[in-house]
Amino acid sequence: DDIYTCHERIKQNRTEKFDEYRQFLMTKIFSKHRYLIEELMYWLRKSADEMISLVYLLDYFSNHKKYPEKIVIESIGKLLKEKCLCVDFFSNHYDMLKTINDVSNAYKHSFLNTEISNHFGNDEPYFFALSLSNNDLKKKPYFYPVELTDFIIKYSGFCTSYKQLIQKYHNELFSNPVQ
Repeated sequence: DDIYTCHERIKQNRTEKFDEYRQFLMTKIFSKHRYLIEELMYWLRKSADEMISLVYLLDYFSNHKKYPEKIVIESIGKLLKEKCLCVDFFSNHYDMLKTINDVSNAYKHSFLNTEISNHFGNDEPYFFALSLSNNDLKKKPYFYPVELTDFIIKYSGFCTSYKQLIQKYHNELFSNPVQ
């Protein structure tokens, strides 16, 4: 809600007459907007990493009837490197997970990303990232303009599917308990 509120205030004030107070106020609101989006991406990433860890654990248990000694796939990055995507479930959400991974890595690591910190969605909130893989200047940077509403809808679909998957594992575990 705060992201959308900040966005609306910025949009409304673009047409207002310029003065020092308005510049000060808009700078604060714009900074808040930018930091809220970065924080949102952090928590979406962290939550997805935890969901991936749990699915790995449950899938391993389902296949081996014991828990693993190590959770091998515990993050989006490791999941995306796997050919089988751990569980086929994740392949349906590949693009959304890749976006979270790349954008959050750009926020965290890419020195180029600060170059786009003043971008702003015209009609609705967007988040932007300029990713440079491993800060390797020989590689081509990738620009991510992502509409926030559309992305949240996709993430919500992921969470709904995830809940159904966890329910499947729950039903399997309690209908066939391990002795």
